[in-house]
Amino acid sequence: MVDPNTARVVNPNLSTYLVPVCADTPSVEALFVDRPAVEELVR
Repeated sequence: MVDPNTARVVNPNLSTYLVPVCADTPSVEALFVDRPAVEELVR
């Protein structure tokens, strides 16, 4: 990890580096938009 103000490495090893995992992400809802295909619009 690099400090944006000084451009120096904050933690020189990865032992304390926190890696985000799937449990850290919010739930996602997938939606499908029902619209005609482009080929149908050209006709």
